[in-house]
Amino acid sequence: MLALPLASCGGPSNDIIGLIGDSITDLSRDPLQKALGSDHKVEIVGKFGARSDQVIDDVKVIAASKPGQAVINIGTNDAIQQVPATQTRANVQQMIDLLKGSAACMFLVQINEGITDKASGTPRQSEAQAINAQLADLAKANRHVKVIDWNATIAKNGGNGAITFDTVHLSDKGIVLMAQAYREALDSC
Repeated sequence: MLALPLASCGGPSNDIIGLIGDSITDLSRDPLQKALGSDHKVEIVGKFGARSDQVIDDVKVIAASKPGQAVINIGTNDAIQQVPATQTRANVQQMIDLLKGSAACMFLVQINEGITDKASGTPRQSEAQAINAQLADLAKANRHVKVIDWNATIAKNGGNGAITFDTVHLSDKGIVLMAQAYREALDSC
């Protein structure tokens, strides 16, 4: 389905790419592996329902493999569960610190601001916006860390109805777009 070869990066000498996330990452595992893994080894951690604090031990495992690049796509469940954005920031900073010894480039994926808590039907736009602001600040505060503006990608490509099927999980189109966004970011390293 996806034929997105990853160009050879000039930056990192290590061919391992670490992908860290929640169910969005886990459900996209095979397409991401195919899109990004032709020239690189891709290590993926995607845990259903995981908040940022719940993947730190998994990041330690990925960090031990010394990835040359990393993509961190976490925060959706933090927003849904109303974790303070400052706490999400602290957790993501811990991930950055764990990976910075080897990752020449790291990318933080800003979350969908159109998410809704499926259990209550409550929109979590303000929580998502606060997390995205913290992710942008982290990119400014940390060398070799950039943002992938996933929220803007959703808006430019038809919105939630076209990119997600429940405001969180990706449609087939969403998976392709996410793989493209990751590939473009990784190629820029």
